[in-house]
Amino acid sequence: MGTVLKVTLGVVLGGMVLIIGCSALLTAGSEDVGDEGSDEAAKVKVERTRLIYQPDQTGGRFHAAFVIVRNPSSEPVDVSGQVSVKENGRLIKSFEPTATILPRSRGILMDDALDLPQAVRRGKLETQLVSTRSTEADSAPEVKISKLRYSKDEIASCKISGTVAHNGKETFEIRVNAIGYQGPRIVSGGFTFVEKVFPNSPATFDVDIASTALCPDQLDRMEAFWEPGPGGLSG
Repeated sequence: MGTVLKVTLGVVLGGMVLIIGCSALLTAGSEDVGDEGSDEAAKVKVERTRLIYQPDQTGGRFHAAFVIVRNPSSEPVDVSGQVSVKENGRLIKSFEPTATILPRSRGILMDDALDLPQAVRRGKLETQLVSTRSTEADSAPEVKISKLRYSKDEIASCKISGTVAHNGKETFEIRVNAIGYQGPRIVSGGFTFVEKVFPNSPATFDVDIASTALCPDQLDRMEAFWEPGPGGLSG
């Protein structure tokens, strides 16, 4: 049985928040988010959020939304629900995020092409989420992501590359979510799928990012998180 929560927060630059598996009211600024309330709420930590408007993208007013979450519990969790973007009390748009956060791990929920009817620089997010134990991720092997590097071309795109490997017995698909920082602020990110990762055989990946708003000249550091791909862990 899942836990339902509602979170209302004020944000600067349209930052968003995701909370997994707790029931509490949280408030936050543009990026750094803490939690308060019961001991149950303290089991899940929202560490950082960011929403970046991408004015160079055509066909809509696209934003990239990033939410980093820590799951210190011993169980993996799946999260789903609704996020409503509001500005000046008016509903702009609602969307439904999903993510799998592994036990005692950090993870990220992102939407790198969130199309809103207007650029949202100041607003509120009203979020109603449901979290349940992830039975699929229960069988996850140890997965390691390493050798992260960032490169930018001369036009408008960039990429975060790296290597992924696991010590399981099956070949399966992995989704890799990668983000880049300047100082404490998230400034870049995206995701990709590695269709076949063989046991004990590292595979390379490239997270291609096609927006000048997400491609600074350089990054101070990078992080990458993984979750099971659409095909699951059954090979």
